[in-house]
Amino acid sequence: MQSFFCEPHEQIRFFTQPFHYFSAHSHNSIEVIFMLEGCNRVNVSGTEYDVSAGSVLIIPTNAVHSAKNPEKYCQSIVLIADPRWLIGKASKLSSYAPTNPLWTDPQQTSMIWTMLHELKKNTNIISIDGFIALISAILCVMLDDMTLHSIRDKPRTEQRILDFCQKHYTEPITVEQVASTLGLSTTYVSHIFNGTLHTSFPTYINGLRLYHSMQLLSETNLPVAEIYSRAGFTSLRTFNRIFAEHNGCTPLQWRKSNLKKTLANPHIHVEPR
Repeated sequence: MQSFFCEPHEQIRFFTQPFHYFSAHSHNSIEVIFMLEGCNRVNVSGTEYDVSAGSVLIIPTNAVHSAKNPEKYCQSIVLIADPRWLIGKASKLSSYAPTNPLWTDPQQTSMIWTMLHELKKNTNIISIDGFIALISAILCVMLDDMTLHSIRDKPRTEQRILDFCQKHYTEPITVEQVASTLGLSTTYVSHIFNGTLHTSFPTYINGLRLYHSMQLLSETNLPVAEIYSRAGFTSLRTFNRIFAEHNGCTPLQWRKSNLKKTLANPHIHVEPR
């Protein structure tokens, strides 16, 4: 499984996601959440969507989004892709976004879920061109039912701030450092978090660290004492407290129930041309 917090335009990522939580972030790729089980509440640019089993959420490029599932468990398939790789109407997602990004169509869902099932089984053997064609076809089915509107592609100031945080959250980082590096005032950066993201700077950074730790717990056998440090937490006590607040259990308990929920073939890489 790949991190959400990667350099943009490097690859297409296709993976299962057992997590019910991810903190606010953005990237230059579209993100498509195909919900298989449970329900996840996803915030996209300040609007909340309840993504239930059988529905799909298309998150546009550069949109700030986060999620915290009201249920204990959900399972989804996630696609993160530079839309310029896609073909047909799907390629329009580089400069357009759905006015209502939540898609549900009982008549089409069965067909799309069958196509996704085949992709999950064959990610190791399907050709890159075949993969892109199938993903594009799935997106085109949904986009035919959606109204699109133009979006600006120039990164907003808040995206610059988030990009910096996503690159440095494993290090000691302060709001003053972010402001100084980006040539902004500390007051303005704090306003972005409190006013736009509706969270404090420390809470946001700890959210990035928490997500990183959850990935390491599900993907590796590293001891918790090493994971908290790799994720950027300064103490095991702080890590355990924040983890329990968000997940209602200890890191070891969470690992036991989530380690085997990812698929054998979790993602497909597409190298840059």
